[in-house]
Amino acid sequence: MVLRIGMVEDDALLRLSITEALEGRDGCQVVTSSDQPKSIIDAVRAGALDVALLDVHLGNGPSGFDIAQSLRRITPGLGIVFLSSVRDPRLLGYNPASLPKGARYLLKSDVDDIDMIEQSLRAAAHDGYALSDQAAPRVDLTQPQIDILRLVARGLSNAEIARERVVTERAVEVAVSRLAKHLNLRETPGLNQRVHIAARFFKEMGWTP
Repeated sequence: MVLRIGMVEDDALLRLSITEALEGRDGCQVVTSSDQPKSIIDAVRAGALDVALLDVHLGNGPSGFDIAQSLRRITPGLGIVFLSSVRDPRLLGYNPASLPKGARYLLKSDVDDIDMIEQSLRAAAHDGYALSDQAAPRVDLTQPQIDILRLVARGLSNAEIARERVVTERAVEVAVSRLAKHLNLRETPGLNQRVHIAARFFKEMGWTP
């Protein structure tokens, strides 16, 4: 049975490479491959897809998670595979528990060949109605620590974080210090802990040069 695939990926070279590789596999048909969600939404409405391969971070537009929710509202059993450079969805402000059931989550850095992608696509297409999912990987941080990590990376001061979280500056100071300790980050000449914390965030987001 031919597996009908739709893809949304904003990296043109990666999108072309994966599309060509999948098209070269027996039993795979890439129905649509684009950097915009409209074509895949149209394909799902037409009943032309079995599974969607979605980049998580798509710049300023809707995220892959947003697109997945839209697709599942049209076809609840559609297979979903997320392809991401971000290790933990919470870093993007998403609760993993709210992600579509039966979805797969692949880290771009872990993908060795097209076999891994095809296997995930076929598994997701089969498990589209599953009540459990292949959990997205997580960094070793609690949700409050993730929140502090993101706010520090945005460049907010302790006072600004305190106002946003409706807590005292002292509470934020303690939270930042504990986060740095948990991450084994220490101040070094010319760089304080907040810089190290922000750097860790960008590393986990896959944005490290």
